[in-house]
Amino acid sequence: MSDLILGEAVRLFLNEQIASTRKSYLYDLNAMRDFVGASRKLSDIRPEHLIEFGQKVRSRPTVRSPATYNKFVKTVRTFFNWWIRVSDHPGKSPALALKRLRQTTTVSREKAMPEALYRQLLDFAKWDRRTYALVLFLGDAGNRIGGAAGLRWSDIDLHNRRAIVVEKGQPARPVFFREECGRALMRWHQEQSARRRGDFVFSEDGRLIKNDNLGQFFRRACIKAGVGSWGPHSLRHRKGYQLADARVSPTIAAQLLGHSDVKMTLENYYPDDWDRVRQAVEELGYDPAQPLTAPKIIDAGWRTG
Repeated sequence: MSDLILGEAVRLFLNEQIASTRKSYLYDLNAMRDFVGASRKLSDIRPEHLIEFGQKVRSRPTVRSPATYNKFVKTVRTFFNWWIRVSDHPGKSPALALKRLRQTTTVSREKAMPEALYRQLLDFAKWDRRTYALVLFLGDAGNRIGGAAGLRWSDIDLHNRRAIVVEKGQPARPVFFREECGRALMRWHQEQSARRRGDFVFSEDGRLIKNDNLGQFFRRACIKAGVGSWGPHSLRHRKGYQLADARVSPTIAAQLLGHSDVKMTLENYYPDDWDRVRQAVEELGYDPAQPLTAPKIIDAGWRTG
């Protein structure tokens, strides 16, 4: 593996991934391969090669935000970490030279579906069991549409109102939903099974549904409900802001949203709030009105040493 060339390594790495992860990594890794050279040995790749490629990536018209570039950095780092692990290469990853861009802006609240529109969408959706179950699930769990598209009935524990989702190439993680969502899922399962038994939860017939197709299904439901052309990610942003507004710990919010780094949660949904900082200082500070608990000092000799 130490003499492996880049093109072959990219092929081997992608073949080890599940379909959704492979699709997520494919474009950036193939572009990196073509720029650095498919026939170049991995052991000959230097940090400056990747830095130069990173500069080219940042100049792309499609890279309009730090988040897009940071996804590229994460993909390339993951690839080289894999190579070092499987080849026992003694050196450091050349991808460490790629630095993430600072994300200083939060996700605009305008991208989060307002609560009044969410209620209107639910009121419309309750007449269709599939739509109602999907809207409730996304609204409660706050996961990405890919996690819903790939969800199987065997991944759902209705008794404990919990499901296991896999999204964006990340490890499987639990998400949770409320009682009404559990009832909606049960009713939809009964209807889907009566039509044609299948394993995938949110498809019409139980067969695998693509992320984009399920996203379009959600968007059409929003249009029919008269709330506008909202995408399913608007409910994820809604959940992020719900957690921030309720002052849920960012570490808990990151776990719920499936963020690999709590910094992402903070930057997306937790803007600087100096009023809360002041309140925390007041609440945690010393209050002279409270009695001291230390024993009274009789010998004051300590003052003179």
